[in-house]
Amino acid sequence: MSGLPLVREASLDPFIPLITTVPSRYSDAAPEALVRGQWDGAATGAGYPFAIVRSRDRRPVGAIGLWLRELPEGRASPGHSLTAPARGQNVARAVLRTVTGWAAPRRAR
Repeated sequence: MSGLPLVREASLDPFIPLITTVPSRYSDAAPEALVRGQWDGAATGAGYPFAIVRSRDRRPVGAIGLWLRELPEGRASPGHSLTAPARGQNVARAVLRTVTGWAAPRRAR
């Protein structure tokens, strides 16, 4: 589970646990449960979770998901979080464009 260090870093952030399912109190079991929950969401069709990896050094710096709760109404919702080292570097803009660009052709099917 390569995402575990990212979950640990995100849990220490003062903002990320407020807007995501990342636990605010880190424990050894919490990151694995979170990652497995993301996988389960993908398997059940609730959405598509992705790690955000910085291209210059391949460091995981956040997460983005495309959530399908409102798909029957014709909507999908992206959501993202970035750890402090990635903020202010246009990472959010790039990943939102990538995910919405990836999703748009699939919606048309």
